[in-house]
Amino acid sequence: MYWSAIAYQELSFRCYSTPNPGWIDTPGEHTFYTEEDIQKGAQRLPWKRLGTIEDIGQGAVYLASDAADYVTGTTLRIDGGFMVTLGLSGGTGS
Repeated sequence: MYWSAIAYQELSFRCYSTPNPGWIDTPGEHTFYTEEDIQKGAQRLPWKRLGTIEDIGQGAVYLASDAADYVTGTTLRIDGGFMVTLGLSGGTGS
């Protein structure tokens, strides 16, 4: 992904940045989990809810917008803070 972002930067392509969703409330989740399991799992998440398709859509819209002009070759984690609670934020933290 990174080499592609660099290769296409001269063409001003803002691709190769992707949303990385966490646990999202979709019809498929309700196929594999009971409502009780979903609610119990959601309580372990920092936002106390599963993400929505709209949450992912908003991240994708941001990555495609002029507001993300300087964002390239990266992943936008949209997980309600789940990875941070595991200590896997990928950043330096404080």
